Amino acid sequence: MEAGVDPIRFWKMTVGEILNAVQGYHERAKWQAVQTYTIGSLVSASIGVAFGGGSFPKIQQVFPGMFDNLPQPEQKPQWQIMKEQVLAHGEDYKKRGGGTWEQ
Repeated sequence: MEAGVDPIRFWKMTVGEILNAVQGYHERAKWQAVQTYTIGSLVSASIGVAFGGGSFPKIQQVFPGMFDNLPQPEQKPQWQIMKEQVLAHGEDYKKRGGGTWEQ
């Protein structure tokens, strides 16, 4: 009855239906085991990253074949990101009424 079939329904089932119910139960148990293992792996990887060991795995590594078609984000060099932030800060400063250093 662990397969999720109530006793009254069980006695009305054919042999094929019983086999399908048992097979479905085993598939669910296998899926839960994989899910538990994956969560445990991610937790251990997170703890490892928190204490300075390596990097967190990408979702494509955790779930191979499932997220292969995700677009990869464009990676800008760090200097370019900093330059954009400084320029944006300067523009914001000018908009708020700030002048130049030459007065």
